[in-house]
Amino acid sequence: MAAAAVFSTGLSNDLDSCRRDVLNFLHMLSWHIASVEVERWKIEGLLHAVRKWETVGDLDGLAQEIAQFIIGNDGVKTATVLVR
Repeated sequence: MAAAAVFSTGLSNDLDSCRRDVLNFLHMLSWHIASVEVERWKIEGLLHAVRKWETVGDLDGLAQEIAQFIIGNDGVKTATVLVR
């Protein structure tokens, strides 16, 4: 059985703090990260967009990409990050 973990960003619009939170979450995991899926959610609770990363190498770069995806849209207020 493969390991999985989920992180919710809560309300966020600060790129640097979002990147730090995501990076801390990724560093906390004790297994090799095979893929990451991020879902952005609107304030009304509606799914806005989904993005997947199948190849995970540099965690700092990945955290930056994830944070940019999360923060990059005004109508989005929260996101969930699923790591496998």
